[in-house]
Amino acid sequence: MGWYLEGTGGERLASGNNAPLTQAIEALQRAVTLDPTHSRYHLQLGRAFQKERKFDNAIVELKETIRMDPGDAGAHYALARAYKQVGDTKLAAQEFRLVSGMKAKSAHDVYLSMLTATQHSRQELAARRQR
Repeated sequence: MGWYLEGTGGERLASGNNAPLTQAIEALQRAVTLDPTHSRYHLQLGRAFQKERKFDNAIVELKETIRMDPGDAGAHYALARAYKQVGDTKLAAQEFRLVSGMKAKSAHDVYLSMLTATQHSRQELAARRQR
């Protein structure tokens, strides 16, 4: 199994057991090259960069997502996390405030972002315990 985008209206990056994250990033970069106007490709690429701990690249992609779709709560949440991960607490707080004030129709995106972050944190914790 490899990396793939799944969803009905709210795509998310999901992983299989064997494919390295770098393959997902390469595929998403190709997708962005083929259709740079597709905000979800930028969002997924930003999230993939976050998982790879390439936070500066993640911030670029997430800001592009928000430029194209300012109401995307999932992108704002992911950007807030990226800012927090690079230590920019001021910008992180600003993005978290934006997310908290967004309409309920975007709650699904926020939920998916939080679920992905939680799953990633659990995987990191399990990996540390195995060391």
